[in-house]
Amino acid sequence: MIANEAHPGLSALRDRIAHSVVQLLSPPPTLSVSEWADAYRFVPSYSAESGRWVTDRTPYLREIMDAFSTPGVEQVVFKKCARIGATEAGLNVVGYFIHQDPCAIMIVQPTVEDAEGFSKDQLGPTIEDTPVLRALISDAVKDSKNTIRAKKFKGGSVMIGGANSPRFFRRVTVRVIIFEEINGYSTSIKAKGEGDQIKLGEKRTETIGYRRKIYKNSTPTTKGECRISDEYAKSDQRQYHVPCPHCGKRQALVWDQLHYKDLPDPCYQCIACKQLIGERHKDRMVAQGEWVVTKPDSTIRGYHINSLYSPFVRWAKLRDEWIEAQGDPDALQVFTNLALGEAWEDREVQDLQDALVRRSKPYDGSDPAIDGPRRFDVPRGACILTCGVDKQPGELHYVIRAYGPGEQSWFIERGLFRGDTSRPEVWAELEEFRLTRTWRHEGGAKMKIRAMCVDSGDDPDPVYSWTKPRLAQHVYAIKGATDPSADILPKKYTKTRLKSRLYMLGTQAIKKRLFRRAGMAEPVPYTTEAGGAFMHWNERADPVYWAEFFSQKMVRTEFRGRSVTMYVKRSGERDESLDCEVYGYAALHLGPVPVAGLQQELERVLKEGEAERDGPPPPTPKKVAPPRKPGFIGRGRSGGSWL
Repeated sequence: MIANEAHPGLSALRDRIAHSVVQLLSPPPTLSVSEWADAYRFVPSYSAESGRWVTDRTPYLREIMDAFSTPGVEQVVFKKCARIGATEAGLNVVGYFIHQDPCAIMIVQPTVEDAEGFSKDQLGPTIEDTPVLRALISDAVKDSKNTIRAKKFKGGSVMIGGANSPRFFRRVTVRVIIFEEINGYSTSIKAKGEGDQIKLGEKRTETIGYRRKIYKNSTPTTKGECRISDEYAKSDQRQYHVPCPHCGKRQALVWDQLHYKDLPDPCYQCIACKQLIGERHKDRMVAQGEWVVTKPDSTIRGYHINSLYSPFVRWAKLRDEWIEAQGDPDALQVFTNLALGEAWEDREVQDLQDALVRRSKPYDGSDPAIDGPRRFDVPRGACILTCGVDKQPGELHYVIRAYGPGEQSWFIERGLFRGDTSRPEVWAELEEFRLTRTWRHEGGAKMKIRAMCVDSGDDPDPVYSWTKPRLAQHVYAIKGATDPSADILPKKYTKTRLKSRLYMLGTQAIKKRLFRRAGMAEPVPYTTEAGGAFMHWNERADPVYWAEFFSQKMVRTEFRGRSVTMYVKRSGERDESLDCEVYGYAALHLGPVPVAGLQQELERVLKEGEAERDGPPPPTPKKVAPPRKPGFIGRGRSGGSWL
């Protein structure tokens, strides 16, 4: 007693050791996670299916949840799609350990903001609506130990933090750690020398031994950069097999087997008997399903599932999303990641590039006013030429594109001017090109560049000086906005130190729009709204152009505390042609003709072409003066005649 009074910290240390020993020696709870959830869990009103939890509603989640109450299972990986119930399953795991097996729990969200949002919007309401949890965790208002990011209870705690906060992983030991949406974790911590977030978190469980539980989940992203796919590859790679209602063959549901063409409703074709399975059989099939190990040499539990199994989304809805995404690489990636739960492969981008190269042909055609085929520079549907210029050290790259009604467009040509961009000579070449170069329209008119955007680059003053006196001629200095969610055009231009104008473009939004249009499968007449945005290319789009146009990839990164997707240049690639296309599109919207007025502009160009073909009108004959008397020439001031 005297020793304890002399060393007050010794008593507290002894109590913690005794509690740890009791935890280690105590038998595991008799309930599994799924049994606990069915008995105690209530889903808050934020869910469309609020109320008492029923595991039979999502039977594929039963084994995943129960892995956390199975002795000997240390790591669980869930490569998931959206709309599958994974978030609620994770909350069941947290609730189980709070109530049945108290311990220290850490939940790692991609960012601190995500962590606070998860705590306030999902974990907090779950605790409040589930009586057994509400009784164990007092309200933060009444107990200062409980905050948005820390929940205390007898025998343990729940700590919620962001992967972008290195301090969150320091000086704590936990038994259960949940890594949420690991593909959204920023690489900035690793770049700063703090180490990988997952490895930092796993170290917090090392002293626990075999009783630790590590859970990693995420929807996939791009192949080669997808962390959840890498983690799943290390696991035993379980697939959920369901029986065919016709022949009983068990199989994993895959997207390629869903058929919808010439069918009133989508049906799944059995890989064995080839019979079609209507969606009315889905719930019974999923209820009879089981997880099958495909890589038995791993001790890590790994699960993968797609939306075909989900009771929350119908096959018809997935079909509609798939059809709507066709021709749009961005939308296809979203569907692949979120609906199929698969990593997006750049092979789709390469396939698109190959298809565009094959259809890039000379703009040959026939004019109804001229017999036989003829060559021309600008097809009949176009009415305005824009130019995007990308300034590089010692070079000015440009791309000319023609636009018509509905923003349907045609690639015309690409090129560059070499020279020191701090000197006037190269700018004089660009000016002569802009003012004197003409392209022949299919209707007969001669066309010039009507609008131009020039990237200000790292040395903007030469661009400001050159564009300022040409603003009235629709020549603009531009720069890409840092915010990846910025609108295509700013609401107002920025004044430069040379008292010129600078337009900050939403280049990410423009790139997404251009790639979506490039992926359109078939052209539609330019007079229809649906087909107006189709993009065409001719034979002047050479391999260099295509390499630069497809030089960027979409990645997930962090911007101002939130996870975003954006296009970034691949290492070692050049992207001038893509940038020029982006700037040329901005020039269309900054130019002299409103997008809504392109149809009237086309009519004007066609009339001008008709006038060009017909030639100049004959000169107006001069009026002949009536004959005068011989010798009469004129009359002087005095009225007399003069010679």
